[in-house]
Amino acid sequence: MRLTESQKKAATLFKAAESGDVNAQLRFAESISHTDLPTQLRPVINTILQKEYDQVETTFESYTSKETVQTIGEEEAVKVYGFNQDNIADLNHGETFLPGTLPRIGNRQSYPQLGLQATDKKKAAYQYGEAFGIDWQTIVNSRGARVDLVRDSVTEFGIHARQLEDSKPVKNLVTATGFNTAKLGTAGALAGNPSLEDIVAIQAALEKAQSFKIDGTPVHFSKFVMLVAPGQKGRVQQALSGRIIKKTKGTGGSTIDTVAFEQTIDLGAEITVLENRWLTAINPNFGRGFILIPIGGPRPVLTRNYLAGAERPSFWVKSSNSVNFSGGAVPFMDGDFDSDSISTKVRHVYGSDLLWTEGIVFSNGTNT
Repeated sequence: MRLTESQKKAATLFKAAESGDVNAQLRFAESISHTDLPTQLRPVINTILQKEYDQVETTFESYTSKETVQTIGEEEAVKVYGFNQDNIADLNHGETFLPGTLPRIGNRQSYPQLGLQATDKKKAAYQYGEAFGIDWQTIVNSRGARVDLVRDSVTEFGIHARQLEDSKPVKNLVTATGFNTAKLGTAGALAGNPSLEDIVAIQAALEKAQSFKIDGTPVHFSKFVMLVAPGQKGRVQQALSGRIIKKTKGTGGSTIDTVAFEQTIDLGAEITVLENRWLTAINPNFGRGFILIPIGGPRPVLTRNYLAGAERPSFWVKSSNSVNFSGGAVPFMDGDFDSDSISTKVRHVYGSDLLWTEGIVFSNGTNT
């Protein structure tokens, strides 16, 4: 965005005041009171916002796929089309048909048609925001010495916006009392609620994850993300490192161990373990539970949804709606006509949906 001369001057004055230049701070305070400086500062404030937003550490992009929507607060169809082989008989000229392959065709026989199916999945994004805590009056009253309030306030919003993005996908997975089975379903629940104490337990979880079908065809996922509560990553990583198991075997019904051998465990897939603080923020009793999420599969699983063309948070300053009786501009500090308030806000449009749940497995880790 090309800055106007007024915006460039406002940015220069702001940076000088922030650096501790007393004269600049005085001019900054004076400009707030008698000019439209806050509106001219919008580009530099927005730059600070974007920088702080980018610096927040998150993990959600590791296990979600990006989607865009065209509207705010309205569900939109996910445009994913697939084919099915429902029209193909189980037996073709004496040969059993395997879904995902081709059926046998007899001489002069018509070829069976693939079925086209559209998904009924939906995605949406909603408007989020908060009124901004920039206290322009305090900056004026401190003769510009409290100019740091601008950056501090912007920093808070950048953190809040980014943490919204990081936490919302997790709401699709857990509630305050357990797993969000209204969205997850129950097919991925592991019998006995195992905790991941050893590599065999992890192998069993993967076996369950690979047992699903999408559009009638067996799935195979090569990569997974495992979400665990804070403090649990080391335990799971230790279990993942135990790829060799020593076993002993007695002979002739004897309980005496006479044969020893080793087995190397091959998981057949790559697992990235991520500690996620939102699991316990939403459900403080999440404990040793885990959620195994496939990534890079044939269908999107968890999404992060943005409004097309507005995929980052934005900062707004409301111009005064007052007019002097004698004419001329109204000082910015005079604020709104009705309430004398000075309005600033931040806005972000964002959403997250759980679409195809095949391949997700989960356990509360209680070993019941």
